[in-house]
Amino acid sequence: DIFGDIFGGGSRRSSGGRGADLQYTLELSLEEAVHGSESRIRIPSQVRCDTCSGSGARPGTSPTACATCNGQGQVRMQQGFFSIQQACPDCRGRG
Repeated sequence: DIFGDIFGGGSRRSSGGRGADLQYTLELSLEEAVHGSESRIRIPSQVRCDTCSGSGARPGTSPTACATCNGQGQVRMQQGFFSIQQACPDCRGRG
């Protein structure tokens, strides 16, 4: 939450943490907005690679942890009183 990000009290996410929020544009008529309606959308999903089992490592090698975030995928930046946690800029949150 925002207070955890600002004051540094946010809980640590697992290494398989959340991705970015998905946003969709859906046009509704006033009647649909007032009375409700149902719509179907397609949500993209990730498929695990059979070659590397999702690790990103080449066959015959082992994955290595990012040296910047120690494999956490997140870095915490502190500026005075404020502390902000964000995706690691070096591994782009992959760890």
